Amino acid sequence: MSDLLLLTVLLAGCWGLQMYLTGRQVRAFMRQVAQLRRLGPTATGVGGGRATRRVYVALASDASGRVVGARRLGGVTTLARPRPAPELEGLALAELADARGDASARAAAMAARHLLDRDSLERGEPSRTERKEAHSA
Repeated sequence: MSDLLLLTVLLAGCWGLQMYLTGRQVRAFMRQVAQLRRLGPTATGVGGGRATRRVYVALASDASGRVVGARRLGGVTTLARPRPAPELEGLALAELADARGDASARAAAMAARHLLDRDSLERGEPSRTERKEAHSA
């Protein structure tokens, strides 16, 4: 077997392993999100970017706008698993929506904004984004 063919087969095998491990990671996170959905409306946010590690946070809220369940998925490899985020439970969505900080805080803020926008739309009110655009105009 030529060296080029061997290298191609090796790279294809590594890519296939990467896809398999990524699929396992996504399924594990989605199972956790499905458990959160039993608690109430759920949203997922992402923080980080291409140059930094990404963090995903899923939040479930109750009718009063408080977080009743939270899961975080963050790590450098596809071996990272979703973990509970008890420090977010009990916080108000409005408080979380304006959070600044690391990738995890930005992901939680994004999920909180999604939940707040969803609640606004259900009540027939403009979303946070629409209110912000109207205010800046």
